[in-house]
Amino acid sequence: MKRSRAIAWVVLLGLIAVGAFFAFRPREPMYQGKPLKVWLRAMEFRPGWGESVQSAQAREVVVNMGSTAVPYLVKIIHQKGSGLNPGYKKFFYERTRGWPRSLTRHLLVPLDYPYQLQMNAAGALAQIGRPTNVVLLELTALLQHEYPPLREVAARSLAKMGNDAIPPLRLSLKDRHPGVQLESANSLWKIRRDGTESIPILVKWLGETTNFYDFRWRAAQVLGDMGPKAQPAVQALTQALKDPENLVRFTVARALGSIGSGANSAIPALIEALDENNLAPLTRSVDFGGDWQVCAAAAEALGSIGAAPGDVVPGLTQALESSHAETIASACRSLASFGAKAESAVPALLGLTQHEDSNVRAAALRALIKITPSAKEPVPAVIKRIDTHDSGKNTPGPNNRIKAIETLGKTGTDAAVRGGEK
Repeated sequence: MKRSRAIAWVVLLGLIAVGAFFAFRPREPMYQGKPLKVWLRAMEFRPGWGESVQSAQAREVVVNMGSTAVPYLVKIIHQKGSGLNPGYKKFFYERTRGWPRSLTRHLLVPLDYPYQLQMNAAGALAQIGRPTNVVLLELTALLQHEYPPLREVAARSLAKMGNDAIPPLRLSLKDRHPGVQLESANSLWKIRRDGTESIPILVKWLGETTNFYDFRWRAAQVLGDMGPKAQPAVQALTQALKDPENLVRFTVARALGSIGSGANSAIPALIEALDENNLAPLTRSVDFGGDWQVCAAAAEALGSIGAAPGDVVPGLTQALESSHAETIASACRSLASFGAKAESAVPALLGLTQHEDSNVRAAALRALIKITPSAKEPVPAVIKRIDTHDSGKNTPGPNNRIKAIETLGKTGTDAAVRGGEK
């Protein structure tokens, strides 16, 4: 009897201890009934990838949890193993198909790639940014992790830590992995706003065509973000217009445009890039549009660089004959930036006011509006557009009427008065 009572007391005390443990242990932050870890799984802090709307919302939730989430984020960062479980992933996607939604929504979605939770935790930790000493310590330690993409995330995240992050980032410029070097160079640029240390690394991987294309377009993208300060990289960017991947060439063309007048030496290569026939052969390993996007980016760049009209206008006028509407529209916009100095393109632009694509017609009309103040020839065509809707149908288009009348008013001709009276 006494023994039974003793066992009962032991069991009771054990239950009380277990209950107290669960009742008083620190609770993981929650939002909308979901714990922190669930929101972390919805984030996409993966190097070289964009961010979906769902990921952005999840990131905002985690950041808004603030300092209460920091201990849990640190704990997740220190987790051992990649977190991948092929068996559970197979079970989740194959065995639960017929289960009711009310049941499957309580199951954790399997991770898609190694160390996904750790990457997202590191990114969220940097977004929260406090306490500074803890965040800096954890991100710096991650620069020594065995998994390169996790080191990349740490290097990218350190950009938010300011000058204190400069020493570890400088060391990471010598990392054996290209992606870590690129992210370190990018973060150093963001902190210092000086490309002296970053540009040599970016140029190195931009020209390394034996490596994965991902590193090359990312290098070009960072150089484009630098704007005019990336001028020392113009020669390398010009050479990269012959890269075998059109995504790289597209990003390079945009980067040259962002540099502006400092990229004047790239004008011949950009004019050549306007013609699809002059572009490098494709390897087709990138799921990205077509070469017309490279041509369109080159056309936009020529308008941004601000070169002498005589050097650029003939090439842009030739691009108006492209078979791709996007390239034509980009050439129209660039020609418009030269104003009256692009007068030689007026005949070609007049022809485009009857193009089958409404975006081309609109771009051509806007270009004519910029050019016509000193050019008499387009006046009749602009008057004609007053009575023609941009859809090509014979119905008045109010926006076209207003713009055309304003343009004709600037010419000071009798035609302007007649146009306004219609």
